[in-house]
Amino acid sequence: MYYTHEVVKLNITTWAGTIAMGEHWYGRLHYHMPEYVEDKCGLREKCEYDVDYVIDKASAIRLNGTDENNEPGQFFGVNRYKIGETCHRFFGRDYLVKRAKLAFNEITPHGRVLLECDWSSCGPVEIIVGPRKLMRLGNQLWRKWEDSEDNDALCCLLERQWKALFKKAGFLDLTSM
Repeated sequence: MYYTHEVVKLNITTWAGTIAMGEHWYGRLHYHMPEYVEDKCGLREKCEYDVDYVIDKASAIRLNGTDENNEPGQFFGVNRYKIGETCHRFFGRDYLVKRAKLAFNEITPHGRVLLECDWSSCGPVEIIVGPRKLMRLGNQLWRKWEDSEDNDALCCLLERQWKALFKKAGFLDLTSM
C-alpha cells in the first residue's frame, strides 16, 4: 500500500530479550519527500533518518559502565560512548518512541501521520501521531488485527477497512495503485 508523503513510518528493531543485558532498541523513520523527486528507475525519493539522542552522564555510565570515581568508564577497555555525542541505541521502547515523535516533528514538517511498522507489515499498524479520529479508528483496527492473526478472512476484511480509512482521510496515494 502506498501512502502519501504525509505518512511517515517508524521501523523499530530490538535486541531486547535475545541476549543477556541486551535491551537495545533502534528506530528509523522512513518517508518520501513531498517534491516527488524521480530517480532513474522512476521511483520517488525515499529518505531515512536514524532516531538518536545526545548522550548525557547517566547514559554514558549505562553504556560504558563506571570507573573508580563513578564517572563514565570504558567499554571493554575503550572509551566508546562519550558525553555530548549522539547515540542510536536506546534502553527502552518508550524513550525511543518519545524521541521518534520529536524527530518526526523536526525533520518531516510535511508529515501528518506517524505509523509504527516493521518491514513485514502489510496490514493495520499502530498510529503513533495523527488526526485524533484517524488514530482512534485506525488503532481499533490495528488491535483487532493483532488479535486475529489466525483468521485470514478477518485479516483481509480489516486490511480493506484500513485502506478505506486512509483513503477517506486522504492519506492513500491512489496514483501508485
